[in-house]
Amino acid sequence: MRKNIIRYLILFLFFINFFQSSNAQNIELNGNTNNGLLSAYFPGHSSQNLLDHLKAFDASYMEVYINTIAVLSDLDTNILSFNSEKGHIVARLSEEKEVFIIILPVNQKLTYIRVTPSNGEYDLSQDFVNSFFAQIQSKLKGQ
Repeated sequence: MRKNIIRYLILFLFFINFFQSSNAQNIELNGNTNNGLLSAYFPGHSSQNLLDHLKAFDASYMEVYINTIAVLSDLDTNILSFNSEKGHIVARLSEEKEVFIIILPVNQKLTYIRVTPSNGEYDLSQDFVNSFFAQIQSKLKGQ
């Protein structure tokens, strides 16, 4: 059951990415950014896509979860809540933006992390997201 949910989530992510890449030009040309699927996730000024916020790690769920908490502490964020059973973490960044992080185990050696802005607008700094993933990878290699 859990594997099916993960498969559907991954398919959904690829569908959103495909939809964004194939229709982004039409939306910009028509000026239609009101309440559409893309504008719900990506503000008109954003150059990000959903896959920029998703990363796979070759490590167990618990290794990734613990290192994610450690990296958030290193980045001087305020962890508002977490649930290790469900893989959820809510944190406030220094610029007062809240992020929702979900950690999804695929198998014993593969785990996905998805970073989502709590307000639903994908306007996070890409530098933050890249640094966040790089620091987790670095901590995992150091173990």
